[in-house]
Amino acid sequence: MFCIVPFTAITQASQPIAGYNYSAGRPDRIRFAMRYTMLFSLIASLIPLILCELAPKALASIIATDGEVINNSIPALRWTAAAFPFLFLPSAVGILLQSTGKKIIAALLFAESFAFIPPFAFLFGYFIGAAHVWIAFPVAGAAASAVAAVVLIAVWKRIGRTPTVESAI
Repeated sequence: MFCIVPFTAITQASQPIAGYNYSAGRPDRIRFAMRYTMLFSLIASLIPLILCELAPKALASIIATDGEVINNSIPALRWTAAAFPFLFLPSAVGILLQSTGKKIIAALLFAESFAFIPPFAFLFGYFIGAAHVWIAFPVAGAAASAVAAVVLIAVWKRIGRTPTVESAI
């Protein structure tokens, strides 16, 4: 959970920028802010992935001291870390929707990454085996990102048609 804090903070910090510019009728600034939000969030999510891939034993040994527990936790750590690059997009799109007044859809996007995990974990556990349940994390993240990407495309088009304050006068 500590690994998602940096990109969650980045996306949360972009919310007022997107909201103010949405109210001001400046879709160009919203797009600019969201592009950089997504770029920096992606970078912030890749760093823990790289650390978990390069030094999983060292990271697992922070929590456990038993060698068998450490060795058994390495695949779980790697599979869980593989989900990190997918988790920033639903968060960023959720913030964009929250900024533009679409609170219900935003809440669904925030929760969808975690909502996809149980069904995928069940499917992988049932068909592949309990040892492969961890694959559900990156698959659920990829599914959530795919949904978020479709929503982002729709929102991106709608933001460009937002009436400005000047055009209303």
